[in-house]
Amino acid sequence: MPEKETTLLSVHSTPDAFTQAECEHIIASLSTVPASDALLVGKTRDHNLRNAELVWMDDVKGMGWVMDRLIDIVRTSNKAQFDFDLREFAESPQAATYKSSEAGHFAWHSDIGLGAAAGKRKLTLVLQLSEPGSYEA
Repeated sequence: MPEKETTLLSVHSTPDAFTQAECEHIIASLSTVPASDALLVGKTRDHNLRNAELVWMDDVKGMGWVMDRLIDIVRTSNKAQFDFDLREFAESPQAATYKSSEAGHFAWHSDIGLGAAAGKRKLTLVLQLSEPGSYEA
């Protein structure tokens, strides 16, 4: 089998991993929990880098199935693209809302850093819940 060509900027996509109805259900469930100001690694705040509201999925009842699906997606994607030795999922999924009325954004960054979880992070998964044409970016 040919060796996989992977760099730190490699991307793997899984279209239709969640249906539109599932995404709408997730959004509705997330809206039942108060959001907090999104922080950076090290629990610092810098709205020049990231301006968003955040909900941790572990704080939302009935979202276990989402985590199960995300784990399956990561396993499949890792095997297909990266082949990293993954040992744990150390962080709860974050659901971020970027509001245009508040200049919501997250600047380009490397998703590794200091700290117990960020120092061991190998992959980052992004699940887009909104329709791609529903906002400007």
